[in-house]
Amino acid sequence: MEKSDMTNSLFKTARSRFLILAFIIALISPDLSAQKDLRIGLHATPLVSWFKTDNNLMTNHGSMPGFNFGISLSRYFDKNYAFKLGLEMENAGGKLAYANDSEFEFSNKETTYKETVLANNAVTYNIQYVALPIGLQLQTVQIGYITLFANLGIDPKVVAGAKASIPAQNIGKQTALSELKVFNLGYFIKAGIEYGIGGETSAVFSLGYKNNFLDVTRDISDLNQIKDKITQNILSLQLGINF
Repeated sequence: MEKSDMTNSLFKTARSRFLILAFIIALISPDLSAQKDLRIGLHATPLVSWFKTDNNLMTNHGSMPGFNFGISLSRYFDKNYAFKLGLEMENAGGKLAYANDSEFEFSNKETTYKETVLANNAVTYNIQYVALPIGLQLQTVQIGYITLFANLGIDPKVVAGAKASIPAQNIGKQTALSELKVFNLGYFIKAGIEYGIGGETSAVFSLGYKNNFLDVTRDISDLNQIKDKITQNILSLQLGINF
């Protein structure tokens, strides 16, 4: 199987599994939410993301807007503490510029090919992830309609799709899955409020930050590329509902 066929197959598989699991959870959520120690959440999260590098020959060239949406399940083991599991689709990215000329690998349905990135020309990445955040929620007792909370945990995710462009060279969005590592792992922290709107239902507002432990990009050995470690930083504003 060609590399481009394999990456396209990965994208389709990840997307299909996300949709199937989301559908299953949506079907069983009324039963789950009826249990007092379990809560289901839905959220939509605008975000801003950017890259950080450990190599002085590469620089962050700006941030990118993005979006995250998903579902979560919280299991309370105390009235103020809960284990939290999520399933998310995340669109994030960033821009990198290289001090020297380097090579970049694109692909399409037929083949994989390389392009030379001229020095100081930024490469813009648009990446789609399927994420499975796992963490712990700490919260206060409800005061009036308001509950304050904080979440922290790990953020394993796989790349489901990726495009890259080089605007200075008139190269539009091209498939760039081979330039990225399929799996990544990071951490997240969030803080926010829940506002009760009736019964067990509440609106959720939070600010969040994510960072990676692992390198986002691959260093392809047979291309002229700078050896580096790229991590992705994300700031987000989560809007959601729990029930």
